Amino acid sequence: MLEDLQDDVACRVSESEAAEMRESRWEQATVDLLSRLNRSDSKLDDSPKGVGWKVAIARMLRERYLVPNVWISRRLVMGEPTKT
Repeated sequence: MLEDLQDDVACRVSESEAAEMRESRWEQATVDLLSRLNRSDSKLDDSPKGVGWKVAIARMLRERYLVPNVWISRRLVMGEPTKT
């Protein structure tokens, strides 16, 4: 039973570390894409959620990096995603 508990704890730690690594990768990809388009974080707040360059970044993040829509919408200040 103790081994099972230790395995469960190790699994949770590994999942947590993996999530942090993924988010770090997503963040770096976002920064890189913003830079390529000569945009900054301050432009995210000032621009409408459906502006073309935001949509392009969102699409690239989703397709290339498999970033969840919730993360994309919050990071790119595109509002809360709707549930369909």
